[in-house]
Amino acid sequence: MVHLEILNLRETGVRVLHPSIKNLLGLVDLILERCNNLVSIPDISSLNRLQRISLSGCPRLENVPPLPDGLRNLNLAHLGHCNISKVSDGMSYFSSLEVLDLRGHILHEIPISIKQLSSLIKLHICDCKNLKSLPELPDFLEFLDATGCTSLETIVNPRAASGFTIVREYLFYNCLNLHQKARNGIIIEFQNQTLRTAVAFLINLAQIHQDSDDPRVSISCPGNKIPKWFTYQSRVSSINIKLPPHWHNDYFMGFAFCVVVAFDGFHFDGKNLRLDSHMHFKTGSGESHYVFNRFNDYWRGDILVKGNTIFNSSHLFMWHRFQNYYGSIDAEEVSIFFDIRVCEWERPIGHFEIKKCGIRLLYFQDGEELYEQYKLFTSSDINKEPEPSGSGRPNIDSDEPQFHKRTKW
Repeated sequence: MVHLEILNLRETGVRVLHPSIKNLLGLVDLILERCNNLVSIPDISSLNRLQRISLSGCPRLENVPPLPDGLRNLNLAHLGHCNISKVSDGMSYFSSLEVLDLRGHILHEIPISIKQLSSLIKLHICDCKNLKSLPELPDFLEFLDATGCTSLETIVNPRAASGFTIVREYLFYNCLNLHQKARNGIIIEFQNQTLRTAVAFLINLAQIHQDSDDPRVSISCPGNKIPKWFTYQSRVSSINIKLPPHWHNDYFMGFAFCVVVAFDGFHFDGKNLRLDSHMHFKTGSGESHYVFNRFNDYWRGDILVKGNTIFNSSHLFMWHRFQNYYGSIDAEEVSIFFDIRVCEWERPIGHFEIKKCGIRLLYFQDGEELYEQYKLFTSSDINKEPEPSGSGRPNIDSDEPQFHKRTKW
């Protein structure tokens, strides 16, 4: 038994794990999902080969012993929908942890040590209805799902500021108590991450992340106004734009999209929503070219809502995704139509409608200062901070935040 690698007790009647589990020194996977009677976990500090632990759906499990620093190989921890009210503050030891699932907990706070999870890529905290604030998040976090955190009010640095990643998806669906300052910070983060991603791909820095998906930024939060940063705006679900001369030059980095969707009693299960943009480019001679773009990619199943979340308010959806627009290089105008629907095999419950939309053409000049920061990132002296540019901080207390160029990478 000392060489056992997988212990799967999913959906069994186990109440307490026997202390002898500490002798399974070769254990890699410990699976205890949906064990309705499980009330406690013994000391597992000796299991230093453990890579994945899953305790999701154990409603009687109120306390998980602090994960010991010996579990340095742990890269996935599914702890969702237990009855846990506190998470240990000793997270800094888990330098290999990539996925942390805390959804459905009765947590009031997340330890500030989460910032030290240097490998964390995905953080699931949806349905943590008592959570009031988010601390600073890890540098390279790619995916955050805070759907249904109905008490969430403040966010400390709602971004992964020092790290570079070409994927960023932050979702604050139904976080209706977010303070205006926090909402403004989320919008500013989208603007900064969009320019970072676009600049990085343009200068081929994406090659250092060959294992990543295509470059994209997708962020959503409650709101009913299109930010002024989006230079072309419409009060309906479509917009026609007369493109500037030579719009598709060497410095063009794509389009950023934004829509306001009004929901009324819409039942959202995390996978049933589709939000698309349909772009029809037209040349002066009448030729046309079609480009399709989607907010997020729900087929991956990353949104993990238990049951249905009911939407009764307007939300902002903002996204940028790398697309090939070379077929439209001679276009003089573009007509863009936005479409939102549920999956073909489902009937929608409730109502939803796109009320407004916005577009911005992205150019390298929008992120010139970021270019210097990316050069610093790829240099040997990557820990050195650039000198402040004197550009100042944005007024994040205003209703309409403006893009700012960061002076710290």
